[in-house]
Amino acid sequence: MHMERADHLSHRLMPLELAVMLVRNKVYASRPGAPSSEPNAIARFIAASVPIYECSKDPSRRPSAVRRDHDGLFRKGGRELHFLDGRPIKKDLAVKADDVACVIAMLRDPEHAADIRAEALKTQAQPVQDRAAELKSQCENLRVRSQALSRQCQELRASAKRRKR
Repeated sequence: MHMERADHLSHRLMPLELAVMLVRNKVYASRPGAPSSEPNAIARFIAASVPIYECSKDPSRRPSAVRRDHDGLFRKGGRELHFLDGRPIKKDLAVKADDVACVIAMLRDPEHAADIRAEALKTQAQPVQDRAAELKSQCENLRVRSQALSRQCQELRASAKRRKR
């Protein structure tokens, strides 16, 4: 099951470098030379707006979320994240494809960026909420069943004690 979730996440990710190019093309193509169209600046905005992940060369390992640090600098258009304190460079960075669409919408409509992100988070949270409700229901069913089995067990013990007498 854990592997399924890792694979599921991996299939929803796109390389950060590709996300940067996509954002640049969708948002800044009509405004060449805009200061914020620099690829490393776009990567920084993406990382500040949505979670980014570091993927392993080993496909059996789950991508790990990259901590949001303020001392990291993107290089090579989002391919690498360098740290000023000497920590190892992070490579093979990725972002959820759905989050890239959110970033594009936020940049196209900065006045409503917070609302756009909130709506995206609400949409992403819905399956988790649905699954939680489903698990709660299953848990309640198991609790009721456990209580019934416990009562049966007590009745069988009492019956066995009466037979011994």
